[in-house]
Amino acid sequence: MSTALKKAAWVDRVFAKLSKLEPKATIKQLKEVAEDSFAATDAGTRLWPR
Repeated sequence: MSTALKKAAWVDRVFAKLSKLEPKATIKQLKEVAEDSFAATDAGTRLWPR
């Protein structure tokens, strides 16, 4: 899979998680989504090459 497609898939997963949150989501809930999303980048779906 190309880098662009990997990035697009990652963004799609993040937005899907965020869209399931309530409109008045707490900072804690947003932080959990962010931590999960960045953990996925560390697991091999890194957005930007180092």
